[in-house]
Amino acid sequence: MLDLVLLDSTTTDMAYAHIPTPLAMDMKGDVASNWRFFKDQWQNFEIASGLAQKDAHVRLATLKVVMGKECYDVLQRLPDSANHTTVDETLPALEQYFVPKRNVTYERFVFNNCHQDPRETVDEYVAKLRSLQFNMRVWCFDR
Repeated sequence: MLDLVLLDSTTTDMAYAHIPTPLAMDMKGDVASNWRFFKDQWQNFEIASGLAQKDAHVRLATLKVVMGKECYDVLQRLPDSANHTTVDETLPALEQYFVPKRNVTYERFVFNNCHQDPRETVDEYVAKLRSLQFNMRVWCFDR
């Protein structure tokens, strides 16, 4: 993990803030979940470090450095990648790539046909229902 050192421009002395950068985007496993985690960490980092107040080119360059090689390669292969000149244009383009479109009819079918297995405890069944409910809620709010 890198520490980004930002000069505090509100003081005349050399005051530095050491904010750990987000971990690189994990391109293995559940990429949609990994993307949501990376995006949340990035947005928090921008606020905590004061990067959100910096020039758009500085913000985008920092994002490209922090995202990691594999994610950067994906960004370069996106259609119109040259047109993504700000973080506000880049994040939605990556979101569209990493988070698949959901089939709401199928999600409802799976949820409505969920039954407790004979060897499944009530707690396990409730956890399974909550997981399915969460998947449906994420789809509804991400639309």
